[in-house]
Order: sequence, then structure tokens, then C-alpha cells
Amino acid sequence: MEVVYPFLQIGDFSILVRYGFSVPKALFFNFLSALVALAGTALVSTVFVVSGFALGTRSRTVIFDRGQVPGFTAGGFVYIAAAGVLVEMNNSKSTLRTSAVHITSLVLGMTVAPWWTFFHLSLQSFQELSKRNVNGVKNLFKIKFLVFLDCFDGLMLKIIF
Repeated sequence: MEVVYPFLQIGDFSILVRYGFSVPKALFFNFLSALVALAGTALVSTVFVVSGFALGTRSRTVIFDRGQVPGFTAGGFVYIAAAGVLVEMNNSKSTLRTSAVHITSLVLGMTVAPWWTFFHLSLQSFQELSKRNVNGVKNLFKIKFLVFLDCFDGLMLKIIF
């Protein structure tokens, strides 16, 4: 995620400039939104620490698992993207080719989220299994199969919910 984050900031900045913000004003509001995100993170972390919840644990008392946060975030981005694309397609006199490019880009963006989840889960599962050191190298096939099952299960849950 650290590699992708600067590209997201450039996208936010370009959207602000496109819709009439001056460059210094767009930079200021982009920085302000980053500060608000940090403040929200600090607030939520404080609430979890004070209330005794540990984010990402498997106990039944936790409100959500950290694996659910990207799903909620991706859903918000998909809604914003769909609303923006559909409104722009309705308001402008776009050709069939322009509409096809918009819809194709939207669908490709929506397909990135499950694949991102799949690869993230496979890496996370492999790291967890390798920490356990399951009978050395002769169980490598077993580890790969378990990683596949874990990733498939996580991917299906993301798609269903």
C-alpha cells in the first residue's frame, strides 16, 4: 500500500485542480484531508485502547476485524467512482466510445479490489504458516493448498458482502 499511496494523492490533487482549485489551494486541502485522516486514526485507536478492544484480534467482543476495513473503504470508493462517472456521462454529450472507456475503467477498477484482497490474503496466510514451521519442506504443497483455500474463502467473503 505504501507504493500506491502517492499515486492516490496525485489523483486527489489533480481532481481538485480540475474542478477549479488553484494549485496552492489544492495542495492545502489535500494536506488538510491527510491531517483529518490522521486525527480520525488517532481517535479510533484511542477509543479501542480505552475501551479494552484490540484491533484485529479474533475474540467475539471486537466490533470488526482489520480485514474488513479495506472492504468498507473500497465500497466507498466504488460508490464515489460510480456516482461521478454516471453523472458526468449524463451531463456531457459523450460519444459511445467515451462512455465505453468510462464504464470499462470503472469495471477494471472494481476488479482490482478482489484481486488485491486475494494477493494480500495469500501473502498474509503464507507468512502466518511459515511462522508455524509446519514440518519443514515436505509439507510445502500442504501450505500452498491451505493458502489457496484461505484466499479463496476471503475472496468469496469480500465478493458476497
